[in-house]
Amino acid sequence: MTTHYVTLTTFNTPAKNLSSYAETMDTANKRNSSNNDISNTETVIDQYLPPLLIVIGAISNILVIKIMRSVFFRFVSTSFFILVTSVLDVFSLLVLLTVHWINANFPEIMYRGEHAHIMCKIFNFTGWGTSDLGIILTVAMTTERALAILFPMKAHIWCTVKKAKEMFSILTLVIIIKDFHFLITSDMTPATRRDLLCFVSPSSKFFQTFWTDVWPYLHNGFLLVSFSIIMISNFIIIRHIRESDKIYNSKLSESKQNYDTHNMSKHQRGHSKRRQIAIMLLVDSFTIVICTLPFSVFVTLESNSEFLNSNWNEKQIRHLISSLGFYLLYVNRCCNFFLYCISGRRFRKALTIVVCRWRHTIEERVLSDNFNSKKSSSRPTNAIVSVSQDVRNSCHSFSTRL
Repeated sequence: MTTHYVTLTTFNTPAKNLSSYAETMDTANKRNSSNNDISNTETVIDQYLPPLLIVIGAISNILVIKIMRSVFFRFVSTSFFILVTSVLDVFSLLVLLTVHWINANFPEIMYRGEHAHIMCKIFNFTGWGTSDLGIILTVAMTTERALAILFPMKAHIWCTVKKAKEMFSILTLVIIIKDFHFLITSDMTPATRRDLLCFVSPSSKFFQTFWTDVWPYLHNGFLLVSFSIIMISNFIIIRHIRESDKIYNSKLSESKQNYDTHNMSKHQRGHSKRRQIAIMLLVDSFTIVICTLPFSVFVTLESNSEFLNSNWNEKQIRHLISSLGFYLLYVNRCCNFFLYCISGRRFRKALTIVVCRWRHTIEERVLSDNFNSKKSSSRPTNAIVSVSQDVRNSCHSFSTRL
């Protein structure tokens, strides 16, 4: 019996160890499988999403710039802010996002020599600066529209392109002061980390304290004030749109009863112009809040070392969330054109005019080349003249409808 008991104990103990070891290995395999799935997802996003955003965003923002410079929007102060924002978006997509895509997929070709930190100081400063400037320009646009609604007698003095340019200079100076520390504290990440090219590496105790204890509150306070002003201004604009629609319908019915076609068309043009700009501005401001907030929350959490040590042990998950929040910022830089097309009827018509004129310019160049060519016959020339005339007529018809 004794021998049998010893045999059983010596047999059962390794079985328990083997069972525990098997469970541990199973847990480790599941964890490795999960990490591999996250890593593969991040790799696919890094490879294909940035080029798509760069191409779509650059083309769409260039179209917005062209439309805002047209006669249909050129003399509206809000259009100046939209134009500047589109220029910033083009720069961010073509320069900053392109460099990030190269680092995420081909880190070995990135320069990481002695002076690499200088490049990161510029990239970090311009990246944060253009993002913050885009937010504060949206604040300026919505505030300007709200003030024009609340003080209509002063609108022709306050809401001018000249005042918009002056406000842009002041806001740019404010953002430079706010984000200046990135020119001092930024450095390049190791080649093993591909989700971010540059990070904040405080060089002194003062900047370390500033980054961990002051900057999160400063930046979140900036966002809180900005988003609050945007929401309040949007509330004023929405209420005004509803009231102006009622007034517009009443005036339109009076003009129809009196057969006053001149006043009817005048009311239609003025109401349509103000209403479309207001709706475009509303859509733009709500989108920038949705796309900017997640990455700001992530940066705030990441700057808190206690939170990272206690809850964020998986680097793969943290990097994936960082990449998604980062790319969401650039999605905001790409989607304004499409939002304007959906919400703005005048914008769509102005886009049609711009495209028609581009086609007309191409047809004129082809026509000129045809005339200068000795081998061209009269038949294709007449065809080109006919197509060019059709394009010119269609553009003229759309412009008269605006």
